[in-house]
Amino acid sequence: MNLRKIFFVLISFLFIQNIFAGTTFPFVLPWNDASNTVIDLSSVIYRNIDTQGYVHVSADGHFAVNSGRIKFWGTNTTFGANFPSKSNAPQVAARLAKYGFNIVRFHHMDMYDIWTTVNPDRVLSSAKLDLMDYFIYQLKQKGIYVDLNLVVSRPFNRGTDLPADIDLITDWKVRDALGFFDPQTRQLQKDYARDLLTHTNPYTGNAYINEPAVAFIEINNENGLTQAYLSNQLDSLPPYYYNLLNTQWNNWLKNKYATQAQLETAWGVVNQSLGSEMLTNGRFTTGLITPWNVEFHDTATGNAVVETGTGPGGLNCARINVATAGSAGWHVQFNQGDFLLQQERHIQ
Repeated sequence: MNLRKIFFVLISFLFIQNIFAGTTFPFVLPWNDASNTVIDLSSVIYRNIDTQGYVHVSADGHFAVNSGRIKFWGTNTTFGANFPSKSNAPQVAARLAKYGFNIVRFHHMDMYDIWTTVNPDRVLSSAKLDLMDYFIYQLKQKGIYVDLNLVVSRPFNRGTDLPADIDLITDWKVRDALGFFDPQTRQLQKDYARDLLTHTNPYTGNAYINEPAVAFIEINNENGLTQAYLSNQLDSLPPYYYNLLNTQWNNWLKNKYATQAQLETAWGVVNQSLGSEMLTNGRFTTGLITPWNVEFHDTATGNAVVETGTGPGGLNCARINVATAGSAGWHVQFNQGDFLLQQERHIQ
């Protein structure tokens, strides 16, 4: 399609849209509609989950049950939606079945909803478990499997079992990565997994570790030690956790490598003299001209200025003044691009 045709189509669309602007109406899909209509897909779902055995991976690498290969089409329920009332649960399950969904992912249960109290978050709420049990029972009746998530957004608030330094970590994503090296946090993760998965659903009669309707269990969602490192979260850990990780890391290196030379060889340490400056106007002698670029996104506002002689060694430096912060750390950026990097060359 050439540009003239594209322009004609766009103008026609805008013209038609303007004509019918006053006659449009809200198109609302009722949350509890389970009527047997032409778009009802519930009939494609095999309902008798118990006869299908556990979901497993077949020899050819696909998800399978007793009757053969199975494919999943599903959605998330998050936070309080994991615990609908007993009057709503059957209607929600029927509605999801009408969409043709055969799996529901129980996501963000651990932030606050599933606990008796979140200060600290240690004891599962029997009332919330009962609502979740009944909802899963209703889903199972419709042939809908579940994906239970464990560590997603748990706050790990301080009790008598965690040090005071946990209070200095305000980002729950960082707290959820502690279990990779902190034995106390890891034990709390294990306790939660045990309490939840060995709990018997009174409506299905099965503990979740033995429930055929549980297709997946996610141990940790989007949290990782490498991720925390690449996000510069490890360098800002409070002293207790920083020292704990640092000690374990150094002990691991000492046990694995007999000498400093072996360590440097294994990790590709290259001793090279530094070459010429790669940044254009790296010392800001000509101000903040291109290719220096300052970015303010979302609601962030501010400016960048060059300060003469206030940098290391009396050099010029750039100062970023943030007048209004954005809602994420990347909403203020100062950068320069267009580098030509060479493979296996040390950049400092």
